[in-house]
Formats: sequence, C-alpha cells, structure tokens
Amino acid sequence: MAECCIWFILGLFEGDGWLTYSQRTDNTISSVTFGIALSPTLGRELSQHLNEILAIGKGSMTQIGNVWQLTYTSMPVIARIMTWLYETHTGIRMERKYQKWLKFKHLYELSLTNPRSRIRMKHIPSLPPPLYTESLTIP
Repeated sequence: MAECCIWFILGLFEGDGWLTYSQRTDNTISSVTFGIALSPTLGRELSQHLNEILAIGKGSMTQIGNVWQLTYTSMPVIARIMTWLYETHTGIRMERKYQKWLKFKHLYELSLTNPRSRIRMKHIPSLPPPLYTESLTIP
C-alpha cells in the first residue's frame, strides 16, 4: 500500500483537486487552499493517512451542494503535501498542476524572507524518504 499510496493521492489531486492562492503586489502569498473533491468516507481516510505519513494534522471536510471536499489552508502544511507529492518521487504528473506547485513554492519561499509575512515555519519542512523513486519514461 505504501508504494502506491503517493500515486493514488497524486491521481486524486490531479484529477479532482486544486491549489489556489492569492498573491500580493510584493509577491508574497496572502491565502492558499489545497483541496480534493471526494466522498466523505474517502476524505476522512485520506486526511488520516496524510496525517500519519506527513504529521500535518487533519484537514477540513466540507459539503457544498452534493460535493464533499477535503481542504487544507495552512501554507506550511500545503508546502509539505505538495513537496511530498511532486518532489519525493519522479514519474508521471500533470504538467499544469506541477507548474502551479513550482510557482506556489517560489512565492512561498519569497514569503518566508519577507518581514511582513506571518509564516512561522522558516523552510519547507523535511519529509520522510521517498516511497518510490523509479521514473516512467514514455517514448
């Protein structure tokens, strides 16, 4: 389960997830949300699993109409999730979402050096070792 877990969660995020943030004029981030639309049962299990792997606490499960979503709004927590999804393995990924992560990461790091920033963490937290490191090359 551990080896396929990251691929499963990455697939959920790239298929039914989002990363949104607001950027100030000084290139710092004012707010951010990481979310995935899913069933309430899967949302609770995913939140628990991410907490066990990454020690990030539980996300928020909310219902909007007939859709449930698991969301996180803490910049350091989101940086930890996204780092785990995109930087602890190599392989297939959706380029559009990967580029969004790279832009968020850059702005997050700028926010860390800005004295106005309220981010308490001074770097993107270290992660557990990669679960899967093989690359898949498609000719």
